[in-house]
Amino acid sequence: MINIKKLINLYFINFVKKLKSTNYDNINKNRLRSNLFSIFIIISSVLFLLGLLSLIFVKTNSIGNYFKEQVVIGIYFQENTNDIQIKQLEKLLTLNQSLVSIKYISKADAVEIFTQEIGEDFTTFLGFNPLLSSLNINYKGEEFDTESVDNFILNLKNNYDFIESVEYDKPLIDLLNSNFNKIGMWVITLGIVFLIICYLLINNSIRLSIYSKRHIIKTMQLVGATKRFIRLPFIITYFKLGLLSSFFSISLLFILIYQINIRFQELELLKDSSDIIMVLVFTLMFGILASVISSYLVTQKYLNLKTSEQL
Repeated sequence: MINIKKLINLYFINFVKKLKSTNYDNINKNRLRSNLFSIFIIISSVLFLLGLLSLIFVKTNSIGNYFKEQVVIGIYFQENTNDIQIKQLEKLLTLNQSLVSIKYISKADAVEIFTQEIGEDFTTFLGFNPLLSSLNINYKGEEFDTESVDNFILNLKNNYDFIESVEYDKPLIDLLNSNFNKIGMWVITLGIVFLIICYLLINNSIRLSIYSKRHIIKTMQLVGATKRFIRLPFIITYFKLGLLSSFFSISLLFILIYQINIRFQELELLKDSSDIIMVLVFTLMFGILASVISSYLVTQKYLNLKTSEQL
């Protein structure tokens, strides 16, 4: 009976130890998963915002060019100008690579457009049509500056005496150029600051995670493990985490770009895909490098600490 009682006690003690060990391991695994998931969320959020800011930077000129291409340059013809002269000029302008579009507006078309704008046919009480026929042209945004356009207008007036006037909103172009130059400078400044903040956030998240394992690092070092052997699992873990976070963030970024392109097709965000690819690759590489470099530096820090300092 005594032997059986002892066996039962031993079995119960071993069972309790195993249960405690299992519970402890499960708790540690849950903590590790929760810790890694928190870092994943932080890195993904930071990379998404960084990618968004990078997208704004590379697309600032494209957005500015889009607005400049909406500015119409109106070439107005004298009353006695015939259709042949207008057609010849229109054909010549189509050869100009700096122009995006050319549209002929007859006197009747001009009346219709003006009537729609004011909601009343003004020719009924005037008794005649005072408006002139015209060619409405749009310049390429990247080549639209007031100096080049003024030279273009001067050349037209000097070579075609049937042109009454050439008009466009010059103050608006000056305002667009000035504002988008300022926006570009602000985006560059904010980009540099945010790049540093992003790295510090990723570094701090990884540092806090590795800090909880500092005793394991020192124990492995005391039993003879090399620095490389200790460091490598951390680097691999955070490389995978950085890679996963980067892919997740650029996926969200691409979905956002795609949705904006659908809703605002006139911006043509996907027209030049090289800019988008550059932003996505930059975001991916930054996430991976920041994670790997941070894990290397943090583990190196704890490897170089003395036991008394670490504890």
